Amino acid sequence: MVCPVQTATYTMSTTPLSSHMENLGLDDDEERSNKIRAELERINKTLTLSAMVTNQPYKCLPYQVQYTPNWDIDHRPPVFLYGPGLTFAEIREHIIRVGLPFSTDERSNTLLYEFSGYLDELFGVEKGTVHGIFPSCRGPVVFRVKTNYYCDLSDEKMGEIEVTCERVFQRRPMWYVGSARKRDYRISEPEFFLSVE
Repeated sequence: MVCPVQTATYTMSTTPLSSHMENLGLDDDEERSNKIRAELERINKTLTLSAMVTNQPYKCLPYQVQYTPNWDIDHRPPVFLYGPGLTFAEIREHIIRVGLPFSTDERSNTLLYEFSGYLDELFGVEKGTVHGIFPSCRGPVVFRVKTNYYCDLSDEKMGEIEVTCERVFQRRPMWYVGSARKRDYRISEPEFFLSVE
């Protein structure tokens, strides 16, 4: 299953949210304004770092417009990482089970690099595609294959990676909060947000 936001090429569209807000069935300007503010308040509850971290990992990246960058309205959410999330114990167990010639010392600078290279081969992608990253918030090591800002893999390849993760790690890749520069990503100007086509 490839979620709609997980397409190979990223498009900066706000159509789904704009359409949703425009189709609230509003008859007059005051009613429309009140409904827009209520919808924006609901959306903004999802746009704090605390809410994002609390609800991770995500099977599909929720709130596709809110968690996707949009330069037209200067909206830059945190980087979300998509890939298998593994603890050091799980990485060590896999290395031993498969018989990889890697160090299992989690203090080793080469462990994540070597395991990322192993995943490049396992997933059949170009060397250097997979990166082992410690998310900015508590959680497993995420072996990132794409982000909400960038992906150069086809939907077909992403589907193959998901199947491989299920087979090898008994889980699908997930979305994790990667790096965040601030704690609040709320949208403050609903009219400007709605005007973006």
